Amino acid sequence: MNCLRFKSLLSLCTLWCCAYGWTNPLQGQTTDRYIHSTPVVYTQPATSDEPTEVPRPSLLQRIEQLEKRVQTDPKETPRPVKLNGRVEQEWIWMTGTEQLENEVGVLEDGVFFRRARIQASGSLQDIIDYSAEFEFAPVENIVFQDVWVQLNSLGNLGKFRAGHLKVPFGLDNENSAKHLTFFERSAVHDAFQQEYDPGIMIWDTFANGDFRYAVSYLRFDPRESGTSLSNGEHSFAARLSGTPLHSSDDRKLLHLGGAVRVNNAPQDLTSSLDGFRFRARPEFRNTPRFIDTQFFEADHAVFLGAEAALVSGPFSLQYEYVSTVVKDAVPNANLPAADLSFSGYYAQASYFVTGEHRPYSRSNGAFGRIQPNNPVNANSTMGLQWGGAVELKSRYSKVDLNDGDIQGGTLENVSVGFNWYLLSHAKVMCDYLWSRRITTSTNDSHGFGMRFYVEF
Repeated sequence: MNCLRFKSLLSLCTLWCCAYGWTNPLQGQTTDRYIHSTPVVYTQPATSDEPTEVPRPSLLQRIEQLEKRVQTDPKETPRPVKLNGRVEQEWIWMTGTEQLENEVGVLEDGVFFRRARIQASGSLQDIIDYSAEFEFAPVENIVFQDVWVQLNSLGNLGKFRAGHLKVPFGLDNENSAKHLTFFERSAVHDAFQQEYDPGIMIWDTFANGDFRYAVSYLRFDPRESGTSLSNGEHSFAARLSGTPLHSSDDRKLLHLGGAVRVNNAPQDLTSSLDGFRFRARPEFRNTPRFIDTQFFEADHAVFLGAEAALVSGPFSLQYEYVSTVVKDAVPNANLPAADLSFSGYYAQASYFVTGEHRPYSRSNGAFGRIQPNNPVNANSTMGLQWGGAVELKSRYSKVDLNDGDIQGGTLENVSVGFNWYLLSHAKVMCDYLWSRRITTSTNDSHGFGMRFYVEF
């Protein structure tokens, strides 16, 4: 039976080759001749009794035609996926008063991976963009980061994005962690903002790309798992930013922006009540929170943000202020509901002693990747040829979580240090951090950290 099937299949293949004008290779033709020969077919012309030879393309010619079609027809174009990732290893040394550690917890020295991310991104015929980025540094679970799909045109409305999104609030938040000047965003961000939440967003640039807007509807996802499964917990956020003044090469520019976010009170997992809790740590990761309002009942909160940045060649300044008003807060069951107000701000400065400047990304309304003028490179005779960009930096931040019966405390931070950009995708960061916690008592801490960063 199998032999009969094989013979039948062989006969069909032979008939198919003959139908296309190819000589049966079983009758002595070589493989090379089989592929490169130009077969012919015979047609009967309307005015003659003799058939006319009409050449048909060879197999090799057909392959070349298919390759040309793939290159020119967008429907046939391959869809390449860009794979990248980054690794950030961090070393920190912390010290503080005995009273401080008794109140907030032990300040530990240590080494850990701050980030270890993998991302796949691409575009489908320039109509749809997509990104899938995941964080693997917290080994107990995988964290969603930039995971979204985007329709690149909704007419005059702009672009539409859905997924796990970066919340459009504040310059510090919109700056990618790839391009942060310091180890961490300021304590203001830690106290009042969430970097990613699941939702939808409409955004675009206008006025020749000088300005950008973003409007979003979001759900809360404090664990960054990509899931929000509870009633309520809705959020709206919008941001408008731009560069009203800038040079043609953006080595000199003025950035201004403002943002608003309205959050329904999320449900507390312990008490099942709706409310808020604001807290902040010093500007090193894996340290205990120094100030904390603890949970209190409330209806909703309104966040208002103002931002500004100035770049003048190698010198830059950046400032941000956030005001938070909590509506119908009930800090104590024996007291009537009242509005509470908390706030925070930071100011930072940096200077490139090697002459570079902070590049600006108009599509994000934020700063981008540093490009060293003279990157480190390999020399066949002398080994490494040292170079790179060197950036000096300093920052002051303050968060106030005191209002009425809520006395969460005040946190001040001062950071100084430098960044060494060996390449545009590799750098070493060094930060010294002084922090002061002001509650019923005042206590200071000191920390030093080094980070080794590479992106691929």
